[in-house]
Amino acid sequence: MPKFIKTRDRYARNSAKMKKCKASLKVFFKNTDKTSALDGLNNLVSMLDKLAGRNIIHANKAGRLKTKCYRHFNSL
Repeated sequence: MPKFIKTRDRYARNSAKMKKCKASLKVFFKNTDKTSALDGLNNLVSMLDKLAGRNIIHANKAGRLKTKCYRHFNSL
């Protein structure tokens, strides 16, 4: 398989994962109920850790986003 096809496939896969993450972030920040926000927080932190571990996003960006999520959760 030519290299450009693999690159295109990886780019599409990574873009889809990032879109899912961004959508989850938007839903989490719109949430005002603490019990449902806890479930969203756990899923979101897990997703960010996986994305950082697979080098889809930088580890520092994942850390910043997790901190932002925890601050929002504590403000509820």
